[in-house]
Amino acid sequence: MATQTLNPPTVRKCPFCAEEILAGAKKCKHCGEFVDMPSGASGAFSGTVKQLPLYYQEEFRKIQQSGERYTGKWNWEAFFFGGFWAISKGLWKSGLVSIVGACLTGGVVAVIYWFIFGARGNYMYYRKVVKRQEPWI
Repeated sequence: MATQTLNPPTVRKCPFCAEEILAGAKKCKHCGEFVDMPSGASGAFSGTVKQLPLYYQEEFRKIQQSGERYTGKWNWEAFFFGGFWAISKGLWKSGLVSIVGACLTGGVVAVIYWFIFGARGNYMYYRKVVKRQEPWI
């Protein structure tokens, strides 16, 4: 009986956490980062951005095409849901600051952040997804 040898799957190291992942993996199973997302502005609309709702794809495209002079239109969802919206988008720092600050100041910080998220929410989310930076404001 002839035994068949299977080729073991090829692996590579994740560029973010250095753990071994399959060569064809699009997302690291260890740290959760998208590993095939090209860096730089030219590749910004592949990978993660294509999976976002059309609203964010269009806003991100406008932000990028303007050279980041355009920072997105008013985001009502971000305004009404404030820190919870930020946390749902992975903006942990600003989301937690707004929620904890609201508890410590009787809601004053929450009101301030409502307006920040409404006015700059799209740009903050753009920086998180495309540039992999997490802004405070």
